[in-house]
Amino acid sequence: MYVEILFTIALVLLVLEAFNPTKGILAIAGFIAYIYGIWILIDAGQDNFYGVSITNVIILGFVFAIALVLFIVYLKKALSKSPETGTEFLKGKSATVIQWANGSGSVFVDGETWRAVGPHDLAIDEIVTVTDYEKLTLTVEKK
Repeated sequence: MYVEILFTIALVLLVLEAFNPTKGILAIAGFIAYIYGIWILIDAGQDNFYGVSITNVIILGFVFAIALVLFIVYLKKALSKSPETGTEFLKGKSATVIQWANGSGSVFVDGETWRAVGPHDLAIDEIVTVTDYEKLTLTVEKK
C-alpha cells in the first residue's frame, strides 16, 4: 500500500514540476519518493510489483534519474544565458546617432530608435556605445 502511494507521489511531483517550474526541486523530491518506494519493495523481498519485475522498476528509476539530470543541465544552461531582449541586452551595443543637441537626442540601435543622453559633442551618423539605460533613455559614449 505504501509503495503505491510513494509511486503516485513521485508521478504527481514530476507532473507538478513540468507545469510549475521549481528549478528541479519537485522533480528531485519525486525521484527520492520513487527510490524510497523501490527500497521498500526490495526490503520486503518482493520480486514483482503488480506483475512488473523489480528489475524493470529499477531500470525505470535510472531512466527517471537520467531525465532529471538532463533537465537540470538544460535548466542551468538556459538560466545562465545572457538576455537577448529588453534593455539589458542593449548594454555594450553599438548605436548610430540620428539626432543630437546639447547632450541628448536620438540613437538607432538594433532596428529601433531610442532617446539617449551623452557627451555634448556627438555628431549625426557617429557610432556610439550604449553604456547604461534608465527607463526609456539610453546613456551613450563615444566609441
